[in-house]
Amino acid sequence: MASRHIPYTDMSDMGRAAQETEMQRAANQQLIEEGRIIKHKELEKQRREEENDEDSSSGRPDVIIRVNSGGTSRLSSQRSSVDFASSSSSRNLDARELRTQLIQLEEKVKGAMLSNVQLDNDKQLLKYEVDLLKDKLEDLTDAYASLNKIFLENKRELSYQKMQIIELTHRLEYARHQVEARDQLIVEHGLVLVGGASADSVTTSLSCLSKNDESVTGNKSKYNDNTKMMNGGGLSKIIIPN
Repeated sequence: MASRHIPYTDMSDMGRAAQETEMQRAANQQLIEEGRIIKHKELEKQRREEENDEDSSSGRPDVIIRVNSGGTSRLSSQRSSVDFASSSSSRNLDARELRTQLIQLEEKVKGAMLSNVQLDNDKQLLKYEVDLLKDKLEDLTDAYASLNKIFLENKRELSYQKMQIIELTHRLEYARHQVEARDQLIVEHGLVLVGGASADSVTTSLSCLSKNDESVTGNKSKYNDNTKMMNGGGLSKIIIPN
């Protein structure tokens, strides 16, 4: 599965967003519960009011039918009717206010439910993005491991090449010293370099032309030793001049 990489700060922001979403969802649930409780209380209150209205209507004839002679009885009957009408109107007003509050709460509950649905959608989207980021991170981790392996191999190869360079440098210095020694011997003894054969196959000879046999015999062993030393540096043939 492919993975994606995301900075640590982006993952922290997504975590905080998910936490805020859960908190808002809990608040919406609490609001819905409060709306249900208020609605239940309103229904209970309406039921009690209806029961009180029924009780009042059943007891009303006793108040109205009781008529005494004279103006006092009629006045008390009128007052009772006014009191009952005012109490009924106040109860109706309270019921209307409760209905208004109930409608408002229902609207709030509907809004909270819509918000809850939106939050659920956002939560699912965030989960999907988190999965994609995990996949990207996994791919980047694999790529990093592969690159690190290649880096280590190249590092070992570089170390080996450095060792080879050092060894070749030493060999070059050794060969340079041999050449310098050869040139010095040639200059000191007045020798002549002839041919270009390698040090393994070269055969050196000393051809000495001297005015007397004693000088040739005395110098022959000395030049043989010098020639053997110079063969290690790649010299071919050295001839002693007259």
